[in-house]
Amino acid sequence: MADGNIVYQGIANRAPKYFQMLGFKLGSHVNPADAFIKVVAISYPKTEEDDKKLKLLLDGYYKFQVPSILKDNTEMSLVEFIPRTNNFSVAPFCL
Repeated sequence: MADGNIVYQGIANRAPKYFQMLGFKLGSHVNPADAFIKVVAISYPKTEEDDKKLKLLLDGYYKFQVPSILKDNTEMSLVEFIPRTNNFSVAPFCL
């Protein structure tokens, strides 16, 4: 999230490639979480640079991610969800 807006929604290991596609340089020997925080950080009061970064992040999200999310949601069926048969909430030694 950046400035209260979702800017990425997806598989974690695909995030670096996604942000690089948008033009952000993450670095090759950097902790991805630290890099993402820098990418989505917005200063207050906002500067013109912050507004441009936020626009880039939101444009990318609505152009590249939202269509895929909507497609996945319309194709999903509740029948596809299979309940677990094992009760993982009970430790095996208690049985």
